[in-house]
Amino acid sequence: MSQYLSGTLAKAFKILTYLDQQPTATLTTIATALNYNKTTAFRLLASLVELGYVTKQAQTYALSTRQQALIQFNNPRLNWVATPIMRQITQPYQVSAYIGILTGPDVVITQVVDYQGDLAKYAKIGSAAPINESALGKCIAAYLTTAQQQALSHQLNSAATKYTLTDQVGFLQNLKIIHDQGYALDDEESSFGIRCLAVPIIKDDQVIAALGVAGSLDRMQRRNLKRLAQVLTQCSQTIALQF
Repeated sequence: MSQYLSGTLAKAFKILTYLDQQPTATLTTIATALNYNKTTAFRLLASLVELGYVTKQAQTYALSTRQQALIQFNNPRLNWVATPIMRQITQPYQVSAYIGILTGPDVVITQVVDYQGDLAKYAKIGSAAPINESALGKCIAAYLTTAQQQALSHQLNSAATKYTLTDQVGFLQNLKIIHDQGYALDDEESSFGIRCLAVPIIKDDQVIAALGVAGSLDRMQRRNLKRLAQVLTQCSQTIALQF
């Protein structure tokens, strides 16, 4: 280790890196995975919680949305590769396009290509939303392990509209449907009058992000959703190949 590198800081960043790969984790799980004693892990986690980079709920820890700033720096190539491909979607379908990544129980927007000023209406770069309120979030969750999905299902604490899924059973059933059909739908679950659709971006058999579009109900009519999902899937595959 370099003489200029703080051992405590390095350990804290290892925890952030670990939590970036796990939706939630307990103190014991983190300490075991990183080979820290429990006292050290507890003190580091308490500091990260105090600083706002980690949240604690019951006995589990997760990255907070404040961590999104650090995550942005880890994905410059993904955003760079995706942007021209996203532009191919926005004008023909009159929708805004998004890239989202999972951060604990939330999805964070890392890139946006808006359609004619729609950016102000929908999500902006750096904004975050609970996974159950977002097609992007549900899409990523649908391709996680069963254990990860179960952990996320215990954190459905908010509902943006009356259509938002908040019960564990319904949420997990929805994830299975999403996985089977290959795309996720947010049908006024995040905002009234807005419909969103998302597909996974998969690299080396792992979901790394989601590509989604959003628009008003009249622009994203139900009869066109399957065709739009096919187009998005082709785009996500192109992004994965170039990433």
